Amino acid sequence: MAYMEKNREKRFDPTTILPSAKSVISLGLNYWQPGEYSPETGKVSRYAWGRDYHLVIWEKLKLFEDELKILYPAVKQKVMLTRVRLWIKPGL
Repeated sequence: MAYMEKNREKRFDPTTILPSAKSVISLGLNYWQPGEYSPETGKVSRYAWGRDYHLVIWEKLKLFEDELKILYPAVKQKVMLTRVRLWIKPGL
């Protein structure tokens, strides 16, 4: 897990990514796919059965961002997807 050392400062301080940051909204998406494993293809993780989950989540995040821009036009935002994993302290 050496990748966790890369961009370490960004993991602990969101203002290194967006200097005016006051909050972080973290979202998750269940990308489970229905169906049964096929003996011909072997076991493949269910997230890999559908479209690339990065694309699916990115599209949904962009829609969410668009709605936030309508509701809060003065607020600056930065949409990120699995590029930087932030260390979140609950309750902050």
